[in-house]
Amino acid sequence: DIDIASDAGFSTIIETANVTTNSYTSTSILSIGTVYYWRVRAKNDCVTGSYSITQKFQTQNDCMSATNATLVTIPDSSGANVAGTPATSVINITDNLTISDVNLTIDISHTWIGDLVISLIAPDATEIVLFDRECDSSRNIDINTIYDDAAAGTFDCANSAVSATVIPTNLLGGFNGKNSVGDWTLKVVDYYNGDTGTINSWSIEICQNQTTTNSTFTNSLITVATNSTYILQQAETEATSAGSTANEQVFMLSELPTKGDVKLNNTALLLGETFTQNDINTGILTYVNTSSVNASDFFIVDITNATGGFLPNQQINITIDAALAVDDDFFIKTGISIFPTVSDGNFSISSKTFIGETTIELYTYTGQKVFSNQLYFNKGNIEQVSIQNLASGVYILKLTSEKAQGSKKIIIK
Repeated sequence: DIDIASDAGFSTIIETANVTTNSYTSTSILSIGTVYYWRVRAKNDCVTGSYSITQKFQTQNDCMSATNATLVTIPDSSGANVAGTPATSVINITDNLTISDVNLTIDISHTWIGDLVISLIAPDATEIVLFDRECDSSRNIDINTIYDDAAAGTFDCANSAVSATVIPTNLLGGFNGKNSVGDWTLKVVDYYNGDTGTINSWSIEICQNQTTTNSTFTNSLITVATNSTYILQQAETEATSAGSTANEQVFMLSELPTKGDVKLNNTALLLGETFTQNDINTGILTYVNTSSVNASDFFIVDITNATGGFLPNQQINITIDAALAVDDDFFIKTGISIFPTVSDGNFSISSKTFIGETTIELYTYTGQKVFSNQLYFNKGNIEQVSIQNLASGVYILKLTSEKAQGSKKIIIK
């Protein structure tokens, strides 16, 4: 079995198939500049295996193409040099491109192609004539042609049935700068009676000049307390790129954490769901764990942005530190005192026992480290700590030595 989906959780599967070979070609029309996820699993008459690790790919971001292969009869004219009823065939384009190039492939059969005027009409009604009653002496031949402004030559009436790339009568560059979305119409009009034909098929390729910039990702180790809720910080987890706002930096969860949940507005996100950089910047994305012991955790995201940039497989690592949980009993057992616990950032630490070299760390209540220093404690000595330029609020002071480790809540005014 093979599944292709537009999200890592496979909640929106766009194609599923069963194959007996080791290769597969998608039959779906995929959107340009889009990330897709795929997985496979083996099965036989006895058992169905587990799905493989999810893989991903991104379609190119600069060109798209579409085809209409429905036969359309070209109505005959009612007389000499009289426009007949137009034969039209439509291709609807949903990809949103600012056009820099249009190429057209057409396959038309007609008993006298010199009767025909062939044009392409854009969604905004701009019409460009591609073929204007050329080859007046040519009977029972086809027009099997690619129209491209960059071609080397013009339409060859003697070899029109042979696939060739030619310059149109009027350049397709007249569509440049327009938007691609909507109905594109191939129009064929017969201007002389007595001969008939069909539009067999046609294809359109539309390209844009798109500068793709992958996001740059600041990804620092996150340290959180046991059984806590941690608000992700912009300084630790930030995706930026030229041409994309914070709202346009989109993170898709491609692997979930195992020791906790990633929550958006207090709602746990599922595999394949998304959040934005702006959600991080505004403090509504959290990591919540219920662990009671030291542990490590991580989750993986794929990052896309407004220019079509794609930065996959970014692992955000988390350390769950039991010492960040407030433990007043630790200070009672070790004889360590902190005073005052409400201060302007200047406070003292004393010890009734020998502790030795000790690391002093200060964390915000959401787990962000804002201060670190080394002190040495003999029995009965007092060390002064001065921390400046911190916002008023509740902080967690963590002490770590070879013999002991613990944390205490302090307030800085």
